[in-house]
Amino acid sequence: ITAADITYGEDLFVLISAGADVGVGVKLDDVAESVIYFVQIVNGSGNCTFSNVNSGLHTVTVSFPGDDDYAETVVSKNVTVNRAASTIEISNYTIDYGKAASITIVKTGATGVNATFVENPNIDVTISDNAISFNGDVNAGNYTLKVTTIVDGNHNAVTKTANVTVNKAPTEIVLANETLYLKAYDVVSDVAKLIPSDAGDLTFLSSDEDIALAYES
Repeated sequence: ITAADITYGEDLFVLISAGADVGVGVKLDDVAESVIYFVQIVNGSGNCTFSNVNSGLHTVTVSFPGDDDYAETVVSKNVTVNRAASTIEISNYTIDYGKAASITIVKTGATGVNATFVENPNIDVTISDNAISFNGDVNAGNYTLKVTTIVDGNHNAVTKTANVTVNKAPTEIVLANETLYLKAYDVVSDVAKLIPSDAGDLTFLSSDEDIALAYES
């Protein structure tokens, strides 16, 4: 018997060599649900293929019941089906503070995933079949999201990371009928009323809490 070790998902090919052209039975494991193939040996060889074999150690058994010319023969060989690697796809993600996030994931060979922020494992994440979500209360900053597959007995777990950037949210200042002191260099002008009846929208830019630039649109 010739049969090489395989990885889960691959077909198990069994080659039988014999000194006579006889019919043999080929069985994978000695269990009640085992399928037995009948293989006719032609010119000293024959073969069969087993599909969807679970990971683990298996035994291929070839048996010949015997006839008038040849005695009964049973030959076995152990083969190993190795676990296949699961896969996961996840991309880097950017969002503004205060907004809920939903990061798409694509996985194979996994029943689910575990996910956590490396910098703060206490951040709550919600995991669905194809997405990882978190609320808008994650502070602005750069994070590493670590995602690990949850696997069955036929796959190995894998871990992927994605960069998550939470930008500072834009701020908005709305002034209605407020008083603004206008200053040019060191000279303070008269007090001005903001937003008169004929004024447009005002935008304020400031790098100092006491100084602002006002633009009317």
